[in-house]
This record gives sequence, C-alpha cells and structure tokens, in this order.
Amino acid sequence: MRLDIDTPKGQISLQQEQKMLYAIEQMYGVEIVQTDKAKPCEVDGFIVKRGVVIGVFESKCRNLSIEQLRQFDNEWLITFDKILAGLKAS
Repeated sequence: MRLDIDTPKGQISLQQEQKMLYAIEQMYGVEIVQTDKAKPCEVDGFIVKRGVVIGVFESKCRNLSIEQLRQFDNEWLITFDKILAGLKAS
C-alpha cells in the first residue's frame, strides 16, 4: 500500500508538519510522540506531559490560502472515521 506521505508532495507536507509539531511542543511544554509514518495508523500521535499521555492528535498540513480553503466550504480535512479512531484511542 502506497501512502500519501511517500509522494513528493507528502514529503513537503511532512516537513511542514514537523515544524508545526515542534512549535506546539515549544509553546505548550509537551512532548509530541508520533506514530510510524511508514505505516497506516488510526491516529498521528500522542501528546505527553511529564510522562503522562494527555491527548491524541491527527494533524493535517495543506499548502492552501484561506481563499483556497473557502472553495471547499472551509470543511475539515479529516474524516469522521478518523475522529472516531481518535475518540477510541483517547
């Protein structure tokens, strides 16, 4: 199974995601533990503070302007199944 992350665009998105997650770690004093990007996973990772898992996350990075997002009616970039998977993992 080929994952989107394996494409050239996916690699750019991965770089953007790493910057975003690092910023979140620095801003909130948490550790971001990511799931394996080489395998399909139900969630993208976990948020840890002082050794305790405090959250589950799914992240999306898109190189779009606000105007471009509006063309999609500002809808979320996450499926309901992903929301349910996050709920289950949390």
